[in-house]
Amino acid sequence: MSAIVGVPISEHMLNDFTSKRKCAARFPAAFVKAFCAVIGSRALHRLLEDEETLGLIQVGEHAVACKNLVDQIATPTANRRRRKK
Repeated sequence: MSAIVGVPISEHMLNDFTSKRKCAARFPAAFVKAFCAVIGSRALHRLLEDEETLGLIQVGEHAVACKNLVDQIATPTANRRRRKK
């Protein structure tokens, strides 16, 4: 994370952020992107998104999931056009 955010981040700091006793130690929002990259999950980042952004993310995920189907539908049409020429 240190390399990504440009600030030294120690294991001790991360432990303080998650400690129940250290209420004053808060996880900076500026660290969220780097944290998500390091752990390989965008779950924390998504918790901070607004409803509109979450909706757009869902639309994008559906589009990616449907890409193969769209490719299958588009390919026969393109092939038919080539044969007619």
